[in-house]
Amino acid sequence: MLPPLLVDVTASIIESLLYGLYIATTFVCLQRLLYSHNDWKPTHLINWPLLVLTVTIFVTSTLDMALSIRRSVLGILGVPPSKYLWSDITMSALVHTHALLADGVLMYRCWIVSLKSYSILIFPAVLWSVAFGCAIARAYWQPVQNEYVRLVKGILTGFWLCTIILNVYATSLIAYRITTMAKIRNQPTRRVRFAMRIIIESGMLYTMTALIVVFGLIPQDTATMMLASAINFQSVGIASNLIIIRATPVSVVAERGSTFVEALTTVRLTSLCDACTKGMSRSEISGVEQRGTSLRLQGGVEESFGV
Repeated sequence: MLPPLLVDVTASIIESLLYGLYIATTFVCLQRLLYSHNDWKPTHLINWPLLVLTVTIFVTSTLDMALSIRRSVLGILGVPPSKYLWSDITMSALVHTHALLADGVLMYRCWIVSLKSYSILIFPAVLWSVAFGCAIARAYWQPVQNEYVRLVKGILTGFWLCTIILNVYATSLIAYRITTMAKIRNQPTRRVRFAMRIIIESGMLYTMTALIVVFGLIPQDTATMMLASAINFQSVGIASNLIIIRATPVSVVAERGSTFVEALTTVRLTSLCDACTKGMSRSEISGVEQRGTSLRLQGGVEESFGV
């Protein structure tokens, strides 16, 4: 068994390295969300939900990083753990908040690719609510967790299992919708493969690290849990940023007019589907396609992510 101080310091070092990568991707991500051709985007063209969530994830990541370093420094100085219990509780709350925010982004993308269908959100919303309840229970029991080890272990396991199931479900749903819409629009296979790769890679990055946390909970391996949690925390932000960065190439040409606002958020996907469902002729459907010519430069990928 590794000494607790060594585990703390190692986890802080790993998280610091990943935080550096996360910061780099965050700057690029904000550039894609706020700029277009070296100029600020008009406020009505900015995807505000994604921007707010991106900034919030950045704030939680930075706070957790600062508290992690503080915890390690206090440990090296020989300060008893009981003296910074509030710091541990705050870090735990940040971890859960971080994961819930990432799940919220994933649910938002599900909603977008499902043509804003609320029924598709019922199952992930239930999972998210259960995970939220587990997060509150964890915060309540943490001050006395040494007296209720099994209870706290069950709460943590329930939280991570809910987030893993939600992630797998949402990722699979998004991949299915992309494939379905690609067939309707006769989108080239190369573009579909690119979109699928973005989804699968980001989903696996988060799911694998979350699974390691769960595997650390089963034997109550604190070292494995802390190291996996440090990796998972920053991986969530990195995965979310990479989706936005890769789905919105710099070469995108923004169209003017109110029709583009809808194209940027629901991204031409809704317009085309509405055209199909309303029985429009092939020439009319082609007209809808032509209005999004500039978006075709992106391979149609960004429309699957609500970017």
